[in-house]
Amino acid sequence: VNDTATTEIYTRSIVGSVRCVQETVFSLANTFEYIESQLGQDENKWSYAKINILEYPHLPFSVTPLKLLFHRTVQSPGGSNTMYYAKNRYVMEGMYKTFGPVFRMITSLDSINNTYLMCDTGQSGNVFSEHYDDMMQALINGEYLQYQE
Repeated sequence: VNDTATTEIYTRSIVGSVRCVQETVFSLANTFEYIESQLGQDENKWSYAKINILEYPHLPFSVTPLKLLFHRTVQSPGGSNTMYYAKNRYVMEGMYKTFGPVFRMITSLDSINNTYLMCDTGQSGNVFSEHYDDMMQALINGEYLQYQE
């Protein structure tokens, strides 16, 4: 084995490791700075849900001045590996989720009465109905409705 070749491989490995550590530290510092800009300097008040937002656009109205009437958002406590899974869209104001499952169900195969379900917004498509978005907060709270025959 050529000592020069071994030294070169060892040197590249160290340089690569140092660069990796530098990039990791840089990324963590940027992340900290971003979170601080969004949530303030008091780390005790930081909450993932404050920058992780579930959006419920109602097209085409969500891209018009009628957005205030039709569009819904709610803070989401979970990420892509939780029951709150949805595709993220990263912007400076936070992580917005606009695409994910609209219906969730837990069922037992031995009895239909051991079935629980939840829609992500509500049971009505009528924006003027009290049931248009009455399930959003319950879903975020981890609540489900029990199916009854």
